[in-house]
Amino acid sequence: MSSQMLKKLIDLAPTLIPIIIAYFEVIGLFGNINLIVATIRRKHLRTKHGVLLALTTFYQTLCLLGELANFGSALYDGPHKQNLCFLVMTPYIFFCCMQSTMFLVLSLDTLFSVLCPLKHMVARLWVYVSIASIPPLLYAALIISLNVEELFYGASQNNTVIICNPPLSMDPKIASFWVNWNGFSNLGVLCIHFTIYLIVTRKEKKQLQLGRVVKDSTDKHVSENAFG
Repeated sequence: MSSQMLKKLIDLAPTLIPIIIAYFEVIGLFGNINLIVATIRRKHLRTKHGVLLALTTFYQTLCLLGELANFGSALYDGPHKQNLCFLVMTPYIFFCCMQSTMFLVLSLDTLFSVLCPLKHMVARLWVYVSIASIPPLLYAALIISLNVEELFYGASQNNTVIICNPPLSMDPKIASFWVNWNGFSNLGVLCIHFTIYLIVTRKEKKQLQLGRVVKDSTDKHVSENAFG
């Protein structure tokens, strides 16, 4: 019975997988587009963090669209020329690089706003956003440039791949660096948010202690005036 069910699932896989991917694509695109439109239309959302978040969402939207191209190319039987596969995947890889690094930038922006709230507040919006967007752009350009040099002018120019997707379309060493960077970037985001939590918790404790001191001082002053 179990083998029959497994066979049915295997037979249905070519139909079910596109439906599942399309379902999550629609949900993701709907949420992302709503956030971007809301940021454009609502002035109070156009803060530094809000604009950076909208940019990250925009890059993620392009990644979701790139995922459709990734899925479509996977339907064609290989082998594929690796450099041609990379050309197809270039926009997807570029915006994936932008998105992954922007998550780290968002975390650093939050940390900066907590450590230096006054400097964060007085910084000009578009100057701040432009400077914050430089690291993701440089990283994405670096990954694309290194792959172009290796796949079109280096030893990997005649390689073939069975499936055309982002990791396989890149030079193996660069792909390894790309995957590791994504992992370290996610770990960095987690560490930064944990640091923010510790800083905010410590500030709240100090404010509570200061509040108690002020209250005790006020009560003492009132008592002295009342019985003085």
